[in-house]
Amino acid sequence: MNAAALTALVDRWRPETHTFHLRAGEMTPTLQDVSMILGLPIQGDPLCMNTASDGYRGQMDDLIGMAPPPLEDPKERDLPPAHLSLGSGLTLENARKGPTRTLSGRTPLDEACRMTGNGGIGGCLLILSVWSWDRLSVGRPRILNERPWPHHRNNLDREPTWSYLWDNVSEMMSDRKIMYRHYTVELDTLTAEQVDWEPYGTYYHIGAGMADLNPKCHEEARFW
Repeated sequence: MNAAALTALVDRWRPETHTFHLRAGEMTPTLQDVSMILGLPIQGDPLCMNTASDGYRGQMDDLIGMAPPPLEDPKERDLPPAHLSLGSGLTLENARKGPTRTLSGRTPLDEACRMTGNGGIGGCLLILSVWSWDRLSVGRPRILNERPWPHHRNNLDREPTWSYLWDNVSEMMSDRKIMYRHYTVELDTLTAEQVDWEPYGTYYHIGAGMADLNPKCHEEARFW
C-alpha cells in the first residue's frame, strides 16, 4: 500500500457527490470494482467484525447502518453474517469527531477530506489501492515477477481475483511527506487521456486480461 498516494487521492473525495474530484473528471469505486477486486457477493447480508464483543451490533450499525437481530436463544453461537455489504468496508477517521461509514454507506471517506491533525484510514484498503493502480499512474507501483498461484481445478471459487495482478509489486521507499506533495501535483494535472477508464476490459471481454479469473468476479455482472 502506498500511504502517500492514497492520502493525496482521499484529499479529492467530496462527500456531496461521493466521488473523487479530479481534473480528468469525477471517479468512484463501483459495484464492478467490488466484484472484480474482492470477488465478494453483492447480494446478501453484511460481513462484520469479531462477534466476541457484546457491543459488536452497535459497531456494525455505526459502520454500515445495519446489524443482525439478537439471537432468540442466548445459548446459540452468535455467527457473523456471510457477506460484505455493498462497497468495500472502508472507514476513515480524523481529528474531527463524527460517525464513520463504509464506502457504500452514508458518509464514506467524508471525514478524511483534507484531514487536519492526526488521522487515519481504516478498513479494506485493498479495493481502494487496486482501484487506483488500475486507473491512475499516480503512485502506481511496478509489477514484479508474478508468483505462481496454487490452482484448484476442482474448486474454481479458490481461483484468484483481479487484485492478484498486483500481488507482487515494488514498494515506495521515499519520504512520505515529500511523495505526498509530489502525488498531489500529479493528481492536480492528471488529464482524462491519462486515465484507464476500463481496466477490466470492454463489456463483452470483462476480465479477459487475466487467465483463471475467479468466476465470483463476474457472476453478478447483471448488477453492475
